[in-house]
Amino acid sequence: MPSLRFGFSTLGCPDLDIAAVRALAAKHRSRFIEIRTLGGSTDFPAQLARFPGGAPAVRDFLLEADVRVALVASSFCIAQAPESARSALIAEAEAGEALGAKWLRVFGGGDWGAPLTAERAATASAHRAWWSELRAARGWTIDLLLEIHDAFSGTPQILEFFDKTGGPMPLLWDTHHTWKIAGETAAFTWAALGTHVRHVHVKDSVAASEAWDRLPYQYVAPGHGEFSTAATFSLLATAGFTGVASLEWEKQWHPSLAVLDAVLPDWNAATAAF
Repeated sequence: MPSLRFGFSTLGCPDLDIAAVRALAAKHRSRFIEIRTLGGSTDFPAQLARFPGGAPAVRDFLLEADVRVALVASSFCIAQAPESARSALIAEAEAGEALGAKWLRVFGGGDWGAPLTAERAATASAHRAWWSELRAARGWTIDLLLEIHDAFSGTPQILEFFDKTGGPMPLLWDTHHTWKIAGETAAFTWAALGTHVRHVHVKDSVAASEAWDRLPYQYVAPGHGEFSTAATFSLLATAGFTGVASLEWEKQWHPSLAVLDAVLPDWNAATAAF
């Protein structure tokens, strides 16, 4: 059974600059990171531009510590965003390309349970066509990755999106969302969507008797909650998954969570057998 590749998202250490992120990755032997926040900001292209030599130099700086950027994460919602939002997506794509990232994460948008209206399907189709033309014209290797999230947190919703917006596209599988929000087992989701999954997010949680930070569940360190972490990793390994499984510790959105440095030992313990 092939070994999986693991990493973490900077969403879990939102205040760190790239030097501190590299040090954290090296300390915990993480060879892959995804960049969502840097220096207290989600505008990571601006933060990278402050590094001497910009994003290309950051790539070399990280590689010196055997750390690679697997993904950069945008807030762009492909079924909702106006055309004016494309400029920020271009800046994120340029930064990701310079970093050597394969993927630029986007959302579908909308609340869970909201239908994919004809208007939203048309918006997504237009953005997808625009992106394909732009990517070809720029000669980029980076590509969009749709996260299973928001109104598209379940398999039926993703399949409908594919059907109505121009066909399949690469996916980021948020394994916690399909389980906790859509009520799917990992085996069910993988059987239906696995051929499109290129990157995976992992979180763990326990049910909360009272709302925790606006949620009906509370995030806990990986391997300490109710999510089937080991079974999910086993599924991925058996399937020969070659992407990165990333710890998405949501400290940016839930500041009361422990610092990522204190949680990564649990992540390493949860992933050690894979």
